[in-house]
Amino acid sequence: MIRIITLCFCLLLNSLYGQIIIDQNDYFKFDNKYFRGRLGQGLDTIDLNQSIGPNQVWDFTWLEDNFTDTLNIVKADLTPFFSEFPTADFGISSNLNNYFYEDISPDGVTILGRVNFDPIFSANTVYRFNSTAAAFQFPLIYNNTYTFEYNYRVKYAAFLPGTDSIRQFNSSSFEILADAWGQLQLPIGNFDVLRIKQTAFLVDTVSVYDSPGGWGGTTISHDTTLTWLYYAKEIGYRLLSFNQRINNTGKNVNWLKGFTIASQETIDQPKVSIFPQPATDLLTINIEDDFAYTIYDIAGKLLLNGNLQKGSNSITISTLSPGIYILTLKDNTKYNNFSKRLVISSK
Repeated sequence: MIRIITLCFCLLLNSLYGQIIIDQNDYFKFDNKYFRGRLGQGLDTIDLNQSIGPNQVWDFTWLEDNFTDTLNIVKADLTPFFSEFPTADFGISSNLNNYFYEDISPDGVTILGRVNFDPIFSANTVYRFNSTAAAFQFPLIYNNTYTFEYNYRVKYAAFLPGTDSIRQFNSSSFEILADAWGQLQLPIGNFDVLRIKQTAFLVDTVSVYDSPGGWGGTTISHDTTLTWLYYAKEIGYRLLSFNQRINNTGKNVNWLKGFTIASQETIDQPKVSIFPQPATDLLTINIEDDFAYTIYDIAGKLLLNGNLQKGSNSITISTLSPGIYILTLKDNTKYNNFSKRLVISSK
């Protein structure tokens, strides 16, 4: 009898040990940076449906050493498109010129939308999500389930001769299940993780306006995607996501190649002094390193850009009308970003 009780106690400890509870404290903090990779080939033999439950081991140490982009976590009001999402807490910028906006609370995270910025044409596309529930709920623990939905409408600029625009309506619903926990092995190390299985049901309606034919070419695509997401304590961002599209059997994997974690909820900005504020004709910037700069209006249109050298620099802004602008600085690694509002007054 003692042996049976001891065995049951050991099994109970084993079932509790290693379980990961993800809460608000494990989510993004300002100045976190995540360096990511992506692979879309050689994944045919992977079937994550076979690894459900506790005490799993997932070996992804074989992932290739490639680089996709960097995510920078900043305060939303330091991004050039904050006016599109003025209630956002977090702004997440990517060096692929994407900006994501989220609202976080102790109960979960709501994705408000995103902006894709085209630096060549100085144009941006705004995706404004209408969510019925938080996309990420706290706390999240093994065997938890929940659902959420969102939709958006967006108009793209014309890119074909004779085409006025492309308009898209997206409606998505998601079923979330924390289906496993265990150890995830990556090229950067091994982590105790909670795995989330996300089943996404997507409906896209795309309409193209071809003058003089009017609106036509409407297509509706239905697709279901399975995504397995791996989260660890205090990392903030998912360590790995594995996507499997059901209709065309396509698969891809995204993973963290490296990351830096902020020790506090403040932004560790480079030492920069900018004056005068408000400015009129000339802006002076003192900085302790070499940076490239850009100045956007609040609609995200690029107005000025150039390079700054360590020390004192002057920028002529006499061509800019009175108003509020965003100054962005980026070092040559493309990992260190800094944004600040500029106020230009009348002369």
